[in-house]
Amino acid sequence: SKGTLYVPKVTTLCVINALVARGTALLRGGYGGGKTTLVKILGRMLTGMSLREIEDSMLRANPELTEEKIFARLHLGKLIQAGEEVVLWRSFSRSFWKIVDEVNRLSPSAQDALLSLIGEGRAKYFSHTYECRDFVLFATLNPRDVGTFELGLPFLDRFGICIPVLYPTFDEYVEISEAKDKYLYEETDETIPVFLSKKDLIIAWFLVSRIPLDDDAQLFISSLAKDISLCARAQKELGVFFEMGAVYPCRECKYNLPDSVCNKTLTPLSPRAIKDLVRYSKALAWLLGLEKVELGIVVTLAPYILWHRLFYPRPILEEFGFDIFAIASKIVELSFKNFMRRFSVLRTFERFSRGEVGEEAVLALKESAQGDIVLEEISRLVDKMITYGYSSIARRIFVLIENKKFDEINEILKEIQSLPTDIKYRLLRLLEKLLRRYKKSYVLSYKKLLEIVNNVPQLRIVAEKVLSNTRLIKERLSNTLIVEIYITSKEEDALCFVDLYGDINGIAKKIEEYI
Repeated sequence: SKGTLYVPKVTTLCVINALVARGTALLRGGYGGGKTTLVKILGRMLTGMSLREIEDSMLRANPELTEEKIFARLHLGKLIQAGEEVVLWRSFSRSFWKIVDEVNRLSPSAQDALLSLIGEGRAKYFSHTYECRDFVLFATLNPRDVGTFELGLPFLDRFGICIPVLYPTFDEYVEISEAKDKYLYEETDETIPVFLSKKDLIIAWFLVSRIPLDDDAQLFISSLAKDISLCARAQKELGVFFEMGAVYPCRECKYNLPDSVCNKTLTPLSPRAIKDLVRYSKALAWLLGLEKVELGIVVTLAPYILWHRLFYPRPILEEFGFDIFAIASKIVELSFKNFMRRFSVLRTFERFSRGEVGEEAVLALKESAQGDIVLEEISRLVDKMITYGYSSIARRIFVLIENKKFDEINEILKEIQSLPTDIKYRLLRLLEKLLRRYKKSYVLSYKKLLEIVNNVPQLRIVAEKVLSNTRLIKERLSNTLIVEIYITSKEEDALCFVDLYGDINGIAKKIEEYI
């Protein structure tokens, strides 16, 4: 049923960080607010790890930390006696549930070392590499700490979500004063319930990733990204505005209006941020038991995904009292208003892109685009699409897929080879979207999956990949048939998910002969 569901904010945001593969969360707040304690207890509840194991693997940041103290050390005995370079990886590198306490105390070189782990899933020491394929990472940050180093934007961008942890309200302070003395009544493995194991959590990652996005949610994400990133004067991603120092670059710009979004930040929204907004929105939708990610989920989560990644102009910081979360929330609020104002135009453009309507439907777009930096860019794109006959080709693809005439698609694919790369790519992307309307899914054991890929002729092409360390296999078996295979582990009874899209009837019958 529809309605409002109230959930504990900080705890829920921490939980959804654990529900995305390699989730990375930054908990920002004052000292003594319970940030580290919370993530230790959640680690026990969501993985079954002991508190001692979690505590021993936690990285306590300080300016003296080096790669050797973070990731690994050499076996001195073997190095001295035999000159053999044997690496002993530290518990932080090996742990599934990783915690970095007071990450703001890490020196720039230590931040760079951690960047590789967060971004690539690899811990590096000398010429050796440790593959950290599966992990959940939390880092705490106290911005008022005297030992704080500046955290660079590339480093901050690696954190999928940033969670503000505020001090308690009046009533909560009353509860705290009445609580038992934690030094007499410590939490233990016996007092903390365990709900999941590491294996369960990894399976949840795959279930979360399969949650679809509502069309309106997809449109809003694109609109938000463009609202933030577009600029009439420069390419924000080139860092031009950083070179201008204290000069506010938006003065006398026609888009420098109170309700504009582009003038609220000097940096664009990275593609990584967009992916994280999708991933964490899927996690929240799954946690709430929704069948798809609805627009409200994305709008609610967006400030937590954005606020630590952007660089704000001085006048905007002063206007909001240097409350950067409030600025990010305002950006999302204004972008949502812009989205609702553009909604009918964006929907028409989307239908035009899918081949559902012709060129006449987007003729009014030019009038609507005046004074709107996002719609002006779309208008230029529409002009190019019309120039190269996109509409008629898209319409033909739409009609063929709608009527399941898959065998006639090959002819169209030959025709579009001479088109500009961006137009051709857009048509190929349309084809894949339309093929995904026809879907069949199977949940199999890894043992059964091996049997099927070795006996169904069309799937033999992926047999080698199924045996490799690849976890997600996406293969286009033909121009109109796509298979995606998610492998949770290589144990015989491990769950695997197989999704077929497009012209699926023939291969589906073959698969079902073995089920």
